Amino acid sequence: MRKDMIIAALGAALITRDCPWFRICPWDQQAAVWLGFFIVLLFFCLFCEEKAEKWRKYRIRVDRMQGMIIRIRKIRRAG
Repeated sequence: MRKDMIIAALGAALITRDCPWFRICPWDQQAAVWLGFFIVLLFFCLFCEEKAEKWRKYRIRVDRMQGMIIRIRKIRRAG
């Protein structure tokens, strides 16, 4: 979670750094815009992390199934 927050904060800082309209806004509006970008990026990072975990579990299950198929083939050939 901490890693995702750091990534989101750096992403929001990079987005707002190059925006010309961001510098002319008052400080409170700058904070609101930055926080808006930060929250959206944080949710996106959490979503991606959850999907990566699901794909990791899926990959482990597929590898296990492939191992069972290989063992069954070896047993059939030997018999």
